[in-house]
Amino acid sequence: VATETAGEAATESFRLKFKDGEKAMSPWHDIDLKNDDGSYNM
Repeated sequence: VATETAGEAATESFRLKFKDGEKAMSPWHDIDLKNDDGSYNM
């Protein structure tokens, strides 16, 4: 998973996008909450 920024930081236009290779992904829907070792992704 990699991140990509768009817009100017600390402004309303700032965006942080998550990507898996070239595919856009949602950290809310596409990353599991709980890992196999019992730890959580927050």
